[in-house]
Amino acid sequence: MLKIYVQSNIITDTPPKDGARHTARQMNLPPLPPLVHLPAQAAVSTPAKFEVTQNIKGSFQTGVYVVAVHPTTNELHFGFGRKVPPKRRTSYKGKGRGLTGAAGTAPKYYGKWASLGGGSDPKASTPLQAAVIELFDEAYLREFYPKGVSSKDDVWIPWKTPKKPASKLLFLLEARKVSGAFIFLFQMKWDRFKRLFPNVDDPAVRGGQAMVTASHGEIDSTASFTLTQMFNYQAKSRKDDQDNYFTNYTLDSFVSVVLPALSKAASMFASPTVQSELAQARGALPLIVGPDKAGRDPSGRRDKQIYKK
Repeated sequence: MLKIYVQSNIITDTPPKDGARHTARQMNLPPLPPLVHLPAQAAVSTPAKFEVTQNIKGSFQTGVYVVAVHPTTNELHFGFGRKVPPKRRTSYKGKGRGLTGAAGTAPKYYGKWASLGGGSDPKASTPLQAAVIELFDEAYLREFYPKGVSSKDDVWIPWKTPKKPASKLLFLLEARKVSGAFIFLFQMKWDRFKRLFPNVDDPAVRGGQAMVTASHGEIDSTASFTLTQMFNYQAKSRKDDQDNYFTNYTLDSFVSVVLPALSKAASMFASPTVQSELAQARGALPLIVGPDKAGRDPSGRRDKQIYKK
């Protein structure tokens, strides 16, 4: 079992000298990198609930998280999209502008993994409609659902319809408002989820030009991560690059909305192992999140498959 020491916003697995101020956390997580510098942690308030089908005029922001349970290991897998990295995309606004990164995205987020969502589509009149449209576009659901996905017909909202329907593509687990954005947590059945979000360490990757086009130039790949994988990739990035692997806002909402919602859903995630992992992640992830400084420019297996010359 790993013991984590925090001293003056520095996290390490090396015990402090006698008399040094510190806190210790015990968790069944892989060993941390030797040293990760951290920003000061602000207090996290409980995000407010909202009516998902309320009509809203004008544009607004959404954030979409998707989770599925592996049928054999019972591990939770979370689906994310990768922002197009720097100098990978030609702007549709005209030739001669050179290559750039994700459309409508600050350069410091290029190449990083993020929750889906963003500015609401003009066709959306409710937060739920906007979230489903963003998920459909950015995760390129059209590849498997060419007839489209409806917020009315393909989403089960248990607090509105307590009786579980025979089959729905999306099960809405939680909806909260964070810093003006409407945050959604959907669950999918494993067989449907894994086609959209193959695991980040799988040999084959999902992504490419069709996804970039479907997401309006923003996302070039989708993948799923277990909690341990999220921790490993984020901690390594903080150690090696002093920057995030997942965008700061993605991890902030993940900790404040997603993890508490799953912890409360005891009837669905009652496994002691799963509950323990969720509790550990709520304590560990905030310790390895810092400000986004610059975009990531990856060149590994995923990029070799997506950007074939």
